[in-house]
Amino acid sequence: MDLTQLQLSNLSVAKDVEKAFDIIAGIVFDKLPTSVILLIGLIEGLIGYSAQLLVVSKTVAPLSYWQMCVFLCMGGNSTTWMNMAVLVTEFPTE
Repeated sequence: MDLTQLQLSNLSVAKDVEKAFDIIAGIVFDKLPTSVILLIGLIEGLIGYSAQLLVVSKTVAPLSYWQMCVFLCMGGNSTTWMNMAVLVTEFPTE
């Protein structure tokens, strides 16, 4: 992709910036059912990781730097939504 070391480092930060969106997932979790939270995580992961796979496998031409930042952020952020749905959900006890 012909990127500099600084650009690669910034892409790594874009992947990890998902932790900044935890608060949004938490607020939305209080308002929507667990299935919707899982669906949000699924869609973000599907789009983010699919775009990365297509670029790495050279199925599509390399994307621009900012597009890769967005897709890396989406892929990483999908785990935030999944974790919120799975780890915070309270199961009824008998």
